[in-house]
Amino acid sequence: MPSSGFHSNGFSLVRKVFPNFEEEFEGKPLYETLLVPTRLYYKDIHKVLEEVKVSGIAHITGGGLYENVPRIIPEGLCASIDESKIRIPSVMLELEKRGGVKREEMHGTFNMGVGMVIVVDAEHAEKVLHLLDDAYEIGEITEGAEKIDLKF
Repeated sequence: MPSSGFHSNGFSLVRKVFPNFEEEFEGKPLYETLLVPTRLYYKDIHKVLEEVKVSGIAHITGGGLYENVPRIIPEGLCASIDESKIRIPSVMLELEKRGGVKREEMHGTFNMGVGMVIVVDAEHAEKVLHLLDDAYEIGEITEGAEKIDLKF
């Protein structure tokens, strides 16, 4: 499920890279983009839990996908995530560019547009996507020693 922005994670770096929150970004002051309230997921998660068996849920906070997804992956399995499927917000791409931050580090610090990860059996994926208007698939669970494999 998409995030609504940085969700208050990594703002020390955000302030360093964007020292002037009054600057224009995509036709409006940057602070309007940076201060979008954190999305709350309770209603969406509850809707999914009522309809399908969920194998795991990870809120993508500080530490990004790298720290949060492995917490819900059992030993011997791996969340194989295709980075090209992630809808990265333009403000995060701008921070990456201006700050000279490597993509892997961006994924280790920020949610990169992924606010919540829900793991369900493949047979339920389409139903979940139908229940959640803006959700999208970013990967699959495979066998593997590493609990996460973010493919660039």
